Amino acid sequence: MIFRYLEEKSFSKIKADYLLENHLNDSVSYLFIAKNNEWFAAVSLFEKGTQNYSKGMPKYAILKKDKIELEYSED
Repeated sequence: MIFRYLEEKSFSKIKADYLLENHLNDSVSYLFIAKNNEWFAAVSLFEKGTQNYSKGMPKYAILKKDKIELEYSED
């Protein structure tokens, strides 16, 4: 799930623009992402404890997903 992270609705001091909530097996983890003009950066990643960071945050839907393969050199 992807959420718009609104600091004013959160009890956390994490500075981020987006929140990804990932469910894998019996585990839930959070990835907080900050956006700069041209790039995105991971700010914080941790497993869900007793707090629900996505509660009250606007939810986004993925309408299109594209795979991009980048070429790189190890020189």
